[in-house]
Amino acid sequence: MMTKDKSSLLPRISVTRPVTVTMCLIALLVLGAMAYSLIPVKMFPSGFTRPFLYVRINYPNSTPRESEQQIARPLEEALKMVKGVEQVRTYSGTSGVRAPIDFRQGVDMDLAYNLLSDQLERLKPQLPEEAQDQVSIWKFNPDNFSTMWVSVSVPEGIKDPYQYLESHILRPLERVDGVANVDVYGVEAKEVSVEVDQGRLSARGVSMANLVQVLQGDNFALAGGYVREGSKKFFVRSLARYNDKSEG
Repeated sequence: MMTKDKSSLLPRISVTRPVTVTMCLIALLVLGAMAYSLIPVKMFPSGFTRPFLYVRINYPNSTPRESEQQIARPLEEALKMVKGVEQVRTYSGTSGVRAPIDFRQGVDMDLAYNLLSDQLERLKPQLPEEAQDQVSIWKFNPDNFSTMWVSVSVPEGIKDPYQYLESHILRPLERVDGVANVDVYGVEAKEVSVEVDQGRLSARGVSMANLVQVLQGDNFALAGGYVREGSKKFFVRSLARYNDKSEG
């Protein structure tokens, strides 16, 4: 009894049924063209949400031990009340506490985010005064990932590279249709760093939060309405911004 060789099945069908094979190839070509032109290519599928949240509480000018005792421990106790938490890790440092939080698979991350926000609001009165307004939550979102990286060389003689890139690169790109966000790395905006003597500050009974509030209150630009003079309309603004680091 002779058996047919299975390896010859496809060639035999191609020879005996040429119309069927041709139609199958055309169908595959059409489906491939539709998939190439209509289906977007993404790093993650739409609707994918990683079961992960990240909490950061800034506590500047502290020690790791102070951050652990005054922030990390109360934070861990508060996170126990959030449903669906699988693992919590806290890292204490001189600038505060950061806590990556892993949730179990299948947890509704929108609900988890709301529950976590509620627990952190209840936690704030237990935190040091300087850290109560420094609580932030980061939620994983694949749509926020950068899709293009561009290198730029700044011409010599530019005094403020950040301002130059913001005016000539960042703002024009943000106006392009379809661009959601543009970030600049490698240059920093100019700023003034204020160093505080903690001992002298404590001796005068002034907290860091009070000092920050005073500095912010003395540096503002406030709209004051407008006045009319005949057909002219003049807008009034109260300007009290620092123009020089020697002011005050």
